[in-house]
Amino acid sequence: MTAETPAKAEQPETPGPKFAKCPISTTPATVDLCQADYQAGAEDRRLFDQRAKRQHGR
Repeated sequence: MTAETPAKAEQPETPGPKFAKCPISTTPATVDLCQADYQAGAEDRRLFDQRAKRQHGR
């Protein structure tokens, strides 16, 4: 069993994988913050991937 399994079971109304880590909340501000946080994380991963390709893709 992975640590993610219980979290997904508790969140059947999650709109999609984009919000898989977000807590369910009826407050739009919380959803907006979570979406912004996800997008920031995606940007960080993209930059990290580019850096890794530059360093190791000789």
